[in-house]
Amino acid sequence: MEGRFSLRFSLDELLKNKKNEKTILENVRYANRLVGKSFKVVFYNTDVKEKDVLKFVKKYENLLFEVNTQITKRSQQERCWFLIESDVYLDKCKFHYKFTGDILNGIAQYIKIIKHINDRKDLE
Repeated sequence: MEGRFSLRFSLDELLKNKKNEKTILENVRYANRLVGKSFKVVFYNTDVKEKDVLKFVKKYENLLFEVNTQITKRSQQERCWFLIESDVYLDKCKFHYKFTGDILNGIAQYIKIIKHINDRKDLE
């Protein structure tokens, strides 16, 4: 099932977090390796200009090509498995798990849950 373990967070917030931008995306790559084919990352945006989106895609095209990536406006995605939401960028998508806080800590929680699921599968 494609996108079964989707991870969704704000592209606006990511682009404003220049200091941790690369670290966040490396963690997305790591999450992709843990999950495999059913991983998907969704970057939703509200105020990002098209030229800034294109600049972001060009800068990280190798990583974005490596993982199943979707960049969308907020209202175009109705469901996700894990939503990372800040106090500034609120999202109305339906979710299985939700983390409120910064992206880096949210991805760490996502990875923690994925590792737990993988450990449970190993026990079966």
